[in-house]
Amino acid sequence: MLVSLDIKSLILIIAATHGFILSLFLFYKKGFKKPINLVLIVLILTFSANMLVRELVRNFYSSVPHLIASTDWMLFLYGPLIYFFTRFSINEKKDFTK
Repeated sequence: MLVSLDIKSLILIIAATHGFILSLFLFYKKGFKKPINLVLIVLILTFSANMLVRELVRNFYSSVPHLIASTDWMLFLYGPLIYFFTRFSINEKKDFTK
């Protein structure tokens, strides 16, 4: 099967790969284990995985039909992750209060 990718797909696949590598570097960086940084890592991983799977499904629909709606649940993570990232960046306290 001959596969041809357009420039948009190639850029998005490279960007998703870059997100995975960036999150790995951030996770293994010394002194980077604060809650705000862990939320940032999860946000980058979620966005990269969603972008990569959607591009793979768009380009290889006949090869991987079981991946069509596999990342739809990740869309519900963006809101809470952005909320916690904003909350931790504004308030340095690590505890949750009512």
